[in-house]
Amino acid sequence: MTNIGLYGGSFDPIHNGHVSAAIQMYELLSLDELIVMPAKQSPHKSTRPNVEDHHRYEMLQIAFNDVSTTMNIEISSFELEQQSKSYTFKTIEHLKMIYPKERLYVLIGEDQLYDFDQWKNVQMIIENVYVVIVKRYKDSKKLADYISEHELFKHYEARFIPIDIQITEMSSTDIRDKLAHHVSVRHMLPKSVYDYIKEEHLYERKESDSINS
Repeated sequence: MTNIGLYGGSFDPIHNGHVSAAIQMYELLSLDELIVMPAKQSPHKSTRPNVEDHHRYEMLQIAFNDVSTTMNIEISSFELEQQSKSYTFKTIEHLKMIYPKERLYVLIGEDQLYDFDQWKNVQMIIENVYVVIVKRYKDSKKLADYISEHELFKHYEARFIPIDIQITEMSSTDIRDKLAHHVSVRHMLPKSVYDYIKEEHLYERKESDSINS
């Protein structure tokens, strides 16, 4: 059976931690294809991404350009093209039409798992995909117990797949702040992404921000 992975997020901007997680997911799950999908507007965030959608899409394209020569990684603009918030269940509906018989995996962080039951149409998601959980905490028993004791999740334990990957601790929020204050982030971004940000003058602090600060 063909294995298809979905890795979603704001990617504002994409950084080395994102790229590393994507590669490790691809290899650990023996994926045949990984779809990286930037969200237009996360329903779990109150604010829109900081740069225009086409910039985030382009940064993903160039970040995975070299990796794509050895792995089948596709950057999808599906959620960016929607007029509403980026609900995962809608994306799953879309992917099931394209891949009706393939096995689908969705990557989430362990911290997201504990709010996962608040996601819209969460049961539909679980019934149609395998939920791959990137473990972030040392207490693996807590994660396993949470799933096995949850009123809904306990009926779908086989659908949850915790994985251990080497996490590169960094955040897009921190990177944006550093860029705004002219602090070097070369070591945190793929070189091609860093060059693109500089060429396009992304995440720079506006003059009005300096006056108001």
